[in-house]
Amino acid sequence: MQRPALQQPPAAASPPEAPRRSQVENVALLANATDNDFTGVNMYCDDEAEFVQAPLNPRASEIAACCGRALQARARRDPACALGRRRST
Repeated sequence: MQRPALQQPPAAASPPEAPRRSQVENVALLANATDNDFTGVNMYCDDEAEFVQAPLNPRASEIAACCGRALQARARRDPACALGRRRST
């Protein structure tokens, strides 16, 4: 008895107007602790910039270095990185 041939399901077509979701890399530059009045500072950078060999962002890299983080921030577009401050109580 011969087995029937398997058929591949049709490929799912994604609409060209589908929005692309961009992601960010969250880097803690200053952890919220008692010595800094529970204030934390984070840097949010494009998580795909390194993968696509985007140029370095010297300003963001220098800010991270001032906080003791060896980070080479890369930029595909402007603004490339953002800083955020949060305070826990």
